[in-house]
Amino acid sequence: MTIQTATTESFWEKVVNEVGEIEIQRADVAPLELRSTDFSDLFGVELPGTGGQRLFAYYSVPHGEGPFPAILIAPGYGSVVHVPPHDRRRGFVVLALCARGQRMSDGRYAASFPGLLTDQIANAVQYPFRGMTADCLTAFDFLTSRPEVDPSRIGIASGPNAGDLALLTAALRKDARAVLVNSPLLFRAAANRYPLTSAYPLEELNDYLRFNPDDEEAVLNTLSLFDPIGLADRVGAKVRISCAPDEVEWVAPLIRALNGDAEVYEKTGRGYIDRTSDESWLASALTE
Repeated sequence: MTIQTATTESFWEKVVNEVGEIEIQRADVAPLELRSTDFSDLFGVELPGTGGQRLFAYYSVPHGEGPFPAILIAPGYGSVVHVPPHDRRRGFVVLALCARGQRMSDGRYAASFPGLLTDQIANAVQYPFRGMTADCLTAFDFLTSRPEVDPSRIGIASGPNAGDLALLTAALRKDARAVLVNSPLLFRAAANRYPLTSAYPLEELNDYLRFNPDDEEAVLNTLSLFDPIGLADRVGAKVRISCAPDEVEWVAPLIRALNGDAEVYEKTGRGYIDRTSDESWLASALTE
């Protein structure tokens, strides 16, 4: 079950224009000495967001002489964003974004989990993921503004359970060099997937439509706008999507739609092996 929309480009162009009005120099950067290490300094960053939102992010800068390649860690589907992992902090500038609704960025809006996926989903303009995507663009712009960052070597790594945000950011910020997406994706073919599952977070869609059946067309419209396949032809970065074997069916059309160097990695189910492979791919893409 799908619904086509002719407004994908205009929808996202409005988001890009709103982010373009932000004065990124208004960002405040303060040291977090307790979280710094002998190989990197950690900072807390307050960023201005669209709609008057104030955002928080963890910002790590390795010791040594830059400029350095950088990684933007896009927000996942959960309330808490953690300090960037040490392996990334050793050789890269890393920005871990707390998007609106997540802790540390929840002054105006505090998201519920479960619940975020369907909050205001019948109104795509008011849908929180629109603002969260704008926050990712703001975070990317912050990285490009920093003298310690090599703007030609910025990668985006997805947070857990929301890989779509990393791809949408790369589509709307063509300077991204590489994108590492760790499945599952929320919006890729969601209109086809949610009727087939009772697992959260997609089960939130079933819950919502059981109580709001008249909203089905509006919900499908929103899902189609946020499916990254709609902007896939705008992504120029190298892309790797790591997914379970039973997810390849939904991921393969997205890989084909991407213009650049894109690949699927089928997870083995062995966490260390899969993470090592992903991190090696990302490091290679940003340093080669």
